[in-house]
Amino acid sequence: MDANTLNETIGTLGANGRVSADEVLTLRREVYPDGVVSSDELDALFALAERAPGGDPEWAAFFAEATADYFLNEETPRGYLTDAEFERLKGAVVRDGGHVSDLELRTLVGLAARAVMTPGGFTHFVAGEFRARFKGEDAPAVSDADVALLSRFVYAAGGEGTVAIGRLEAELLLDIEDICRGRDNAPSWNDLFAKAISAHLMQHVDAEPVNREEAVRLHRFMEDRSFSPARFFQRMLEGGLAGFRRGKTEDEAVAHEDAAAEAERITEDEAAWLAE
Repeated sequence: MDANTLNETIGTLGANGRVSADEVLTLRREVYPDGVVSSDELDALFALAERAPGGDPEWAAFFAEATADYFLNEETPRGYLTDAEFERLKGAVVRDGGHVSDLELRTLVGLAARAVMTPGGFTHFVAGEFRARFKGEDAPAVSDADVALLSRFVYAAGGEGTVAIGRLEAELLLDIEDICRGRDNAPSWNDLFAKAISAHLMQHVDAEPVNREEAVRLHRFMEDRSFSPARFFQRMLEGGLAGFRRGKTEDEAVAHEDAAAEAERITEDEAAWLAE
């Protein structure tokens, strides 16, 4: 479908500022007949999100799905948000210097959760939008829905701390606690705050995802038709079956336990950071 016809079709949706579940079915038929989200389709969806930020739960789920498909699945290796893609995404959600809508914030968090890795600027940007959400005299208390969204963000695989809770995410929670102190916050907020800060101070992570450049190299290796699996396994088996040994060696297991125990110790630097 050409861009004009697409915009005309989507332009009829969300007339009352909301997108219904039935209208989401229309969007699926228009956007996904070929299984991919094009640049024109993405622009049309963001225009609809600006015009109709509310709607049935199916609208938020579809918008997040389509956005993630475009930015994370349009090229290999999948799951990586590049710096250029982040700049385009930021331009789409921040218009005239404003802040993102609830729909867009949920979409950004969903993208972080789906991503293998995102640029550092992306995590800073989303954290800033969370802070803005709670600032101001008329800003809300932290609700259960906010806690669920914050929890998904701070534990997201594509965030600053990858599979762990990084310093940036921990400082976001500390700032929200400071901003919202004294408000009628949901009890679940205290639970998230205490557990996440503790996890940041005491976590031990064995591995982090490879960066995009390494993922590209590995993908090209797997796509190389000149590669012979038979020769590969023949060379590997020349040394016997040791290559198939499962689990950690005794030394590796001891090292893992020592590293985990060390991580659980609160250092002087961590104590000073927390007190400040």
